Amino acid sequence: MLLKPGTTCEQAIKLLESLTNQGLNDVQNSVPHIVRNTGNAVAGMPLELAIAHANQEYIDSQKSTSRVVREYDQWTLRAAAELLEAFADRSVAARLRGERYNAIVHGARSMAA
Repeated sequence: MLLKPGTTCEQAIKLLESLTNQGLNDVQNSVPHIVRNTGNAVAGMPLELAIAHANQEYIDSQKSTSRVVREYDQWTLRAAAELLEAFADRSVAARLRGERYNAIVHGARSMAA
C-alpha cells in the first residue's frame, strides 16, 4: 500500500488502529442484541395483546437495525475519506464499500422492506 507523500508508516498504522478500535468497534457495539420471544410472552396474556407486543418488538428491532446500518454507512464514508488522505492507493478506501458493505447495507434494507 503506497502512502501519500508526507505520510509516515507510523501515522498510517495509527490511522488504521484508530479506525478499527474507535470507529468500527463503536459501530459493532451499537448492534442491538435482541432476545426473541418464543411465543410465551406472558402467561395468561390475551392473544390481541400478545400480537401487539410481538408487532412492537418487530418494529423496534427494525428501527434499531436501520439506525445501526446508517451508522455503519456513515462510518465507512468517514473512514474512506481518512484513508484517502493517507494512502495513495485508492483501492484501500474502496475495500470498505465492497461485498461485505453491500451485504450489510442492502441486505438490511431489503429485510426491512
